[in-house]
Amino acid sequence: MFGILADLKNVRKEKEVEIKLEAPDVEELFLLWLGELLYQLNGKGIILKEFLIEELTGKRLVARVTGEKLNLKRHCLKTEIKAVTYHGLKVRKIKDAWQAEVIFDV
Repeated sequence: MFGILADLKNVRKEKEVEIKLEAPDVEELFLLWLGELLYQLNGKGIILKEFLIEELTGKRLVARVTGEKLNLKRHCLKTEIKAVTYHGLKVRKIKDAWQAEVIFDV
């Protein structure tokens, strides 16, 4: 998602944020995750580059994300994502990995 939003080559790993989310099902959890990441950029002004998932079940996610304060002199924004949508949402576990499809409102 952040690769769509910005060119990440100049983003430094200066600020770490812990994210803990719970939801009734995996689809809602995925949407909460993406919504939280979008909030970090739009609400808090933090552009993220690195994402470490520490715990992931069908109903709980704990992660550490790293990036820095958005600086338009160094960071090149490409596309604005207005929202994450339920339309076309698919989340499934395949063996030991999760696979998802999502449509962004740009």
